[in-house]
Amino acid sequence: MTAQPLESRYRVTGMDCASCGRKIDTAIRRLPGVEDVSVAVQTGVLKIRHGGDLADEAVLQQLRNLGYIGEAAAPTSGAVAAAAGPPPAAARAGGAPWWWTGKARLTALCGLALLSAYGLGTLFPSLERYAFLAALAVGLIPIASRAFSAARHGTPFSIEMLMTIAAVGAVFIGAAEEAAAVVPVVPGRRDARRGGGRTRAQEHPGARRPRAQDRPSSRRTG
Repeated sequence: MTAQPLESRYRVTGMDCASCGRKIDTAIRRLPGVEDVSVAVQTGVLKIRHGGDLADEAVLQQLRNLGYIGEAAAPTSGAVAAAAGPPPAAARAGGAPWWWTGKARLTALCGLALLSAYGLGTLFPSLERYAFLAALAVGLIPIASRAFSAARHGTPFSIEMLMTIAAVGAVFIGAAEEAAAVVPVVPGRRDARRGGGRTRAQEHPGARRPRAQDRPSSRRTG
């Protein structure tokens, strides 16, 4: 007799766009024993169907590797999980407003470093380049860390990786000031654009685009 698959649920803090959901989906599918993964960005819920030998700590560690915070709920069978419904609103919100999240604090810190670099460069022009390089490092180091972590877990071309490459390239062409000004936009943009929900494919796995022969004809019949 085949054992019934279990479905484990996790509340994830830090997801705020569809790209986050895709990164988590790709990384979790690499864990042994995982049969299926569903990520709902809007509600902050990760559901994993597995054979029963998946440790919560393995999932939580994978989330930490990507820069997210997870909290495990009790595993349930497929039937019970379907009837359980979404978690309470308080659990979805993660207990903190968006402006107090780690990414929002990083954005504020980057902005402060950028203003300090402008001030220092105005007072001491000979130190301007070094001041902007330091301001760039404040925001780029956490972003680059997330970029390389996502690459190790199956998502090499994340927005963090693209921003890291662009910022490093800007330094080499002598545009450290512009790079330092743009880097705070990445975490800030993703915090302000909360939600995003599931992708269409995740919400409706069986959905397909209508074929030409399925579409109603616009021709008039004589």
